[in-house]
Amino acid sequence: MNFYMLILIQLTMIYMLNCSVNIKGKTSILATKNETTKTNFTKSIKKFRAQKRTKILLINTTKKPKEAFKTSNKTLINKQKFNNITKTTIQAGMKNKTIIANNKISNRTKNMNLNRTLKKTKLSNRMMNITVRIT
Repeated sequence: MNFYMLILIQLTMIYMLNCSVNIKGKTSILATKNETTKTNFTKSIKKFRAQKRTKILLINTTKKPKEAFKTSNKTLINKQKFNNITKTTIQAGMKNKTIIANNKISNRTKNMNLNRTLKKTKLSNRMMNITVRIT
């Protein structure tokens, strides 16, 4: 008798907690409707933000399709130039910024200029977009 009463009390407590959490607008303890997918989605977003990744948008203005390669967002850019820019300069946690890297100057100067730009725009604990434009 006592054992069944304890189980019943625990179930009612879980149900009450579930109702109170749903009222607040957060994800529920019990998996109902589409809330499991919602929780997984929010967890993945939190995980993504915690890693301080930076989304890099590449714009090709070189007009050299033979030397270029396709990136995930379907833009063309020269592979060697892309490697030179992204190897040491672009780090996570930067502010929204368009970085202009000139083809005519050497890679060393280009990297120094990029570093200077990124140091000015650095922010901590935020996921930001960086646009690298090769002109």
